[in-house]
Amino acid sequence: MPRCFDRRWILQLIPIAILSVMFIGVVTPYLQQQQTNSEAYKVLYNDTNATRMGQRVVNGSNILHIEVLVSGLNTDSFDMTLTSFITYIPDKLVDQRTRVLLQPFRLMVGRYSTVVSANSSNPYGPMPAQIPLVIGSISQYPLDRYVALLKIEAMTGLGPHTGEKAEKLDVRMTFYGVEDYAWDYHVKKLSDNEADRLYVGSTENADMFTISGSRKSNFYVYIGLMWLGIWSVTIAVGYIGSMIVIWDRKPVDSPEIFLTALFAVPAFRNTAPGKPPYGCLFDITCTYFAITVIFIYLLTVAIKYIKKKKVD
Repeated sequence: MPRCFDRRWILQLIPIAILSVMFIGVVTPYLQQQQTNSEAYKVLYNDTNATRMGQRVVNGSNILHIEVLVSGLNTDSFDMTLTSFITYIPDKLVDQRTRVLLQPFRLMVGRYSTVVSANSSNPYGPMPAQIPLVIGSISQYPLDRYVALLKIEAMTGLGPHTGEKAEKLDVRMTFYGVEDYAWDYHVKKLSDNEADRLYVGSTENADMFTISGSRKSNFYVYIGLMWLGIWSVTIAVGYIGSMIVIWDRKPVDSPEIFLTALFAVPAFRNTAPGKPPYGCLFDITCTYFAITVIFIYLLTVAIKYIKKKKVD
């Protein structure tokens, strides 16, 4: 007698085929994207002809060229980390024969400043700075977006209170952003009207920028799986509990499944990238619902379990 083909094998192979297609569909574009973004940084803003970090740019006698590296965003201290480098000093400030600095100048990046004079040991050294965020809140996690205001100004002289006449130096700059896994950075130069409206203080001799940071698309893959996972637990617990309590289906042998889910949901939620505090948008849309459903059915199923009649 011929052996019949068991169609359950087809049902068994369908999930395997779907998972295989999903695996290839996710990994292939990810590897292609990482190969494209193989450099450690990318250009965010550029008003020079520089194409890479550290490139010496000949801008002319009246232009100071700097590079600004955006290297981090901290939601705990609520600031961005920048590192600035001077890459070209204007020719009019330097003796072209001896390369001696004829006139000192100061560069201000945000609330940080450096003075370059003939006694400076390394005028091209790094200048770290932290600038505060002015827009954004962690309460909107994972849809949070942050903006910082940056003021860049260069003047001749040692300081604003030395009594010497100061002259504005034109600045050309290149912004670079590190290839951060979590954050995607954008830089925009503000017009005079925008700068006066957003910045408290004088912007007469300065260039004003906004630096924004938003979550990368790769970040949302795990967050999306977390959100679906917590809602899956919520639906499963709610379905099992309602079948037992409301529809009086087969009595539950033990309420331990509900107790386990009560501890599993917060533990799973704590794996969210960035360690967001409880009470953010993510919790409002899934975690609170899950804990509430589990708590309700944990109590009702436990009461039903205690009241269950003994079988003689």
